[in-house]
Amino acid sequence: MWVVSCKSWQPGFDTGAKLRELRGEKKNPKRETWRGFREVWDPKWAAAFRAEVERVTGVSRFRYSIAVTRLRGKISQDEANAAWQSDPTIAGNLAGCEFSFLTMRDMWAQLQDELTTTPASSEIGRLAQLLKAAKIEA
Repeated sequence: MWVVSCKSWQPGFDTGAKLRELRGEKKNPKRETWRGFREVWDPKWAAAFRAEVERVTGVSRFRYSIAVTRLRGKISQDEANAAWQSDPTIAGNLAGCEFSFLTMRDMWAQLQDELTTTPASSEIGRLAQLLKAAKIEA
């Protein structure tokens, strides 16, 4: 089971800055950062989230990913995954579950691998086929 939360911020997602904001080490000028990550940061929300995932899917262990346009900052995607996965609050709230970031590049590469030449039934599918045919790759 794979559960995905989307953060489609066009400038990208700075994993280090957001984690520092969550920990209270950096101020967010707009609003409390935890509100955008409540299912992994707040124990009450996390428990309700996990209960709902189990109610709907029948599984209590799952992969949780934050989908982003791209990652920003000075660390690699693997380092970002590890930093968030090992944070005590996130690790406790997602106990037994895997955590990762999922970038548009990851999604585009996966889509490219699975494309066929049979005309797609959607505009985005057809666009993806044409981009692949033009050798425009992730």
